[in-house]
Formats: sequence, structure tokens, C-alpha cells
Amino acid sequence: MQKIGFTEALDSIVASDPRYQREAYIFLRDALDFTTKQQKKLKGAAIRHVAGPELLEGVRQYALKEFGPMALSVLSHWGVTRCEDVGHMVFNLIGAGIFGKTDE
Repeated sequence: MQKIGFTEALDSIVASDPRYQREAYIFLRDALDFTTKQQKKLKGAAIRHVAGPELLEGVRQYALKEFGPMALSVLSHWGVTRCEDVGHMVFNLIGAGIFGKTDE
């Protein structure tokens, strides 16, 4: 089984679930990277798992860092208006094999 890349996975995800724009998934991946780096600074060790509330806080912080007072407008334009939207996007990325999941 060949592993697909992020770009191909996004093509498939957006085609099957058009609720969220492609840019929202790119932002989410970057927000996860931002969150893991922030946690590593705080905890001093590599982070293997980011819990839902931690990811949501990271998304909030990263959105404000990147977009400032326009953060809500940008996310809304991409179809992300609720915390549940981030969860749906995460599960779409897990389903495509881009994100992993743990039982934690």
C-alpha cells in the first residue's frame, strides 16, 4: 500500500467533504505543529499526543498569531466556525492517514 502525500490527501478530503476549504486543513496542520512546539517548550520533552482541548487552544493561539483580529473572519471564510469543525477536520485527516490517533 502506497502512502499518499498531504496534497493528494487534501484533494481527496475536500472532494468528499466540501464543508471546509483546503486552506483550513493547511492551517490545522500548521496549528498542530505550533501546538507541539509550544508544549515541548513547556514540558521539555517530545510530545507524542495532543489532546483535543490542547489542540483547540493551540488553534486559537496560532490563529491570533497569524491573523490577529481577523482570525474569526478568516476561519469562518474557510468554513470553521465551531470547535466541532476542528474535530471533523482532524478525523478527516486521520481517515486519510495524515494524522494519527491514540486511545488517550
